[in-house]
Amino acid sequence: MSATTSSLLSFQTPLDIANRACQHVGVSRLASLTEDSRAAGEIVDCYDKLRRAEMRRNVWRFSIRRAILYPVDYYTMLLVPPVWSSTTTYTAGQIVSDSNGILWMPTVSPNLNHTPSSDNTWDRYFGPLTAEPWVSSTNVNPTTNENGGAYFAGDLVYKTDGAGTFTVFRSLVSNNSDDPAVADTWLPSSTYQAQQVVQVPAMWASGTTYPLGAIVGATDGLTYTSLIAGNVGNQPALGASPAAWSVGAVVPLVWVSTTAYAVGQVVLSSDTYTYTALVASTGTNPAGNAAPATWAQGGTVGTYQSLISQNTANLPPLAPAPWSSTTTYATGAVVGASDGLTYTSRVNGNHDVNPANGANPTDWTAGPIWTWTSTITGGSGSLFWVNLNATLQPFNVVYPAGTGPLSQTSTANLFVLPAGFLRKAPQDPKNGVTPWLGAPGQTALDDWEFESGFLISNSTGPLTFRFVADCSAVPWMDDMFCEGLAARIALEICETLTQSPQKLVQLEGIYNKFMGEARLVNGIETSIEEPPLDEYIAVRL
Repeated sequence: MSATTSSLLSFQTPLDIANRACQHVGVSRLASLTEDSRAAGEIVDCYDKLRRAEMRRNVWRFSIRRAILYPVDYYTMLLVPPVWSSTTTYTAGQIVSDSNGILWMPTVSPNLNHTPSSDNTWDRYFGPLTAEPWVSSTNVNPTTNENGGAYFAGDLVYKTDGAGTFTVFRSLVSNNSDDPAVADTWLPSSTYQAQQVVQVPAMWASGTTYPLGAIVGATDGLTYTSLIAGNVGNQPALGASPAAWSVGAVVPLVWVSTTAYAVGQVVLSSDTYTYTALVASTGTNPAGNAAPATWAQGGTVGTYQSLISQNTANLPPLAPAPWSSTTTYATGAVVGASDGLTYTSRVNGNHDVNPANGANPTDWTAGPIWTWTSTITGGSGSLFWVNLNATLQPFNVVYPAGTGPLSQTSTANLFVLPAGFLRKAPQDPKNGVTPWLGAPGQTALDDWEFESGFLISNSTGPLTFRFVADCSAVPWMDDMFCEGLAARIALEICETLTQSPQKLVQLEGIYNKFMGEARLVNGIETSIEEPPLDEYIAVRL
């Protein structure tokens, strides 16, 4: 896009702010920030420094964020997000690091080969940098968890196999008590995103003892969840044992020898595989793939991972297995390929002929999108969590004097400041606006201190922390901030480019004008935060 065309748009990129600064100074606009010119070199050198300084100078509303902070304890781990890769498909809610160590989140899903900071498919990550071990809501101490034992949106937790392997999850919703590693039962009415994991349960067996919470399929085509421990011999079908089982989702009906099946019907056979009717039939048992002319074998009951976003009403066991170069395929065999499509073999003895991208049309016919796979590569079991595919490292810290881990009750606690923290924002700017009968709002006096990248407090947390974040995405910046930043950059480069004292005085006036107007239009938060209640007054109320 030319400089002339881009000038017709609002502030969209750092180049737009740079060219506004050039206009103030009275020099030619830039075609690119990487061009070989003195103006470009001076602006690039100071742009990010001044952007951060201006965000620290004022509490700009567009840069205010919230994060839930937990106190550091012996089991607290530091998040190490994966480095962004152009060949990895990312899901909304995941976190990656760029080459400069800046953390990003995808805003669209799936997100493939979009470089962070290059467009609006990514946003800076401003959440917590530590993860705690996941604890069931029934085991959480409610005195140390203000959310009633469940997790807040944005919370980071990990689960471990006990052998040094960690799986890190991020909560997508508040009041989240789901186990992040337990797959949800597939529902035809639910919509699944890429990498989400579901389970299609096995059929109930009369001789099996089921624990509390176990999920089974029944002969009435529904799933059931065990309501009791030691659940054996209680038939769930048709609601026959309501004290032992609660009804859930629809599953494929079990094949019955006396039922007449039409073309396209799906059944669950005794070998735990699904089969789709190729022709109308009665009494032709599909088990063991014994009748391939009548039934097309699908997948088995078990765990599946979604390959696409907006995945609705696609039965996971019907999805084909991935193509393998070592397998010989018969005519009609269906496989999933690396291009995300399914392919049907057109010949017998089809061996080591890759169908992907339609490269071998005489051997394979392209079909619908490949929706599910039984090969699990990361992903999260619960719809309310996302697997970050990240690693963790121990939190090795020399505690400042008078502080220690949460378990040490005689010392103050450490809270790691969130990613991108620049300064504290007013924590409750509306408190005291409508006092009752003229009484003070009774804002509590906090004991927060900021040292060495930590918030230090005697609070046991969690803390809902309001702060100014290091926002760098220009399209989301307030226009008044962009004008002020451009004037500030112009002040910085003016003497080098013009050697004009008069121009400096003029630019200082322009800068002060924009900052003053930003306050008038409420771009800068200037509301009065009620001071903490004086103890002398508090004891008398």
